[in-house]
Amino acid sequence: MSYPSITIFTGTLNPSLDIFRQSLESIKMQKYIGNLQHIVYDGGSTNGCIEMARHYGCTVKIFPGSVDEGSRRLYTSLKEATGDLSVFLESDNILTSADWLARMVEPFGEPGVFCTSSAYNSYDPTMDPLTKYFALIGSPDPTLYYLHKSDKIPMTQRHDDQDRCPAQSRTKKRILYSR
Repeated sequence: MSYPSITIFTGTLNPSLDIFRQSLESIKMQKYIGNLQHIVYDGGSTNGCIEMARHYGCTVKIFPGSVDEGSRRLYTSLKEATGDLSVFLESDNILTSADWLARMVEPFGEPGVFCTSSAYNSYDPTMDPLTKYFALIGSPDPTLYYLHKSDKIPMTQRHDDQDRCPAQSRTKKRILYSR
């Protein structure tokens, strides 16, 4: 398999440095064969995250005064992408395994696939209870969960999905989007 180049985009504005460090470390530990580019687009942080991102080899674009304009920062940063594929990773998202990027790229070998997404949120047992709760229900908003509008599948339904989708009952779970 030929591995496409990937540009990772991460938006920041004074994120938790501990979680951001974990996110950057999870990208650094990837055993991805293709080329990686990581662009951090920042709204003018003052807590040291810009220096941290640079330390991890990220290209940093700073947009001071655009605190409420995260989308504008992202769209402006898209021009800097050199990768064949784009990954949008929030500053508090931590890749869960060293082969995460490689697994997310696999479906692109199938005809008509133009997008992949992880089906579940996961968490580390040391994270705060609220973060674990949101991961378990698949949404940062309990109302969305009860209205069945979560953007991820609740972890409590994992076993049900394996019964309904025997072809995808491997440990890897992904939703394939095709044109």
